[in-house]
Amino acid sequence: MKIYVFTYHAACENEYLGTENKVFRTKEEALKAFKEWREDEMIYIKRYEWIIGTDTDEHFEAYEEGDYCANHTEGFINDYEI
Repeated sequence: MKIYVFTYHAACENEYLGTENKVFRTKEEALKAFKEWREDEMIYIKRYEWIIGTDTDEHFEAYEEGDYCANHTEGFINDYEI
């Protein structure tokens, strides 16, 4: 059986804010959660003019210009066979 895990994590001012994983039975459910998370993140990212490093259907990454580790957010989907 295959599962899909949507993971996102963030760091702010070099402080690790945490990682969260959400498990889904279908890829469509995982993609929906990813898309909703990305839309929320984009509001903040556009406001502060962060740089988008990766933006695909299954991986999104953005960071503040200057120091990659200062402010950073990332989300991605992986699939696993269990």
